[in-house]
Amino acid sequence: MKRTVKVPMPDGSVRDQEGIEIPIKKSTEYWSELELEDGSIIRYKSTISRVLRVEDQYDPEGNPLYVTQSSLHTTVTAPPQLLKGHKSN
Repeated sequence: MKRTVKVPMPDGSVRDQEGIEIPIKKSTEYWSELELEDGSIIRYKSTISRVLRVEDQYDPEGNPLYVTQSSLHTTVTAPPQLLKGHKSN
């Protein structure tokens, strides 16, 4: 089913474009992990929940233009000395 979606274009404008929702057949999501010098570990991943292919729009290489709807998930594990309420000896 075609529907009109607002799409940010490469020139910075936002236009209503015809879009087709493309069902996600398979998804593999991995966590990225950062270990910081203060001992904290930050883990994050993006989960894409919806994909729209924009009709008659292409990237510079000629690939179809897709718009995704996603959410970012983040977790933080901090060492005890950085936790709120930690008392130094």
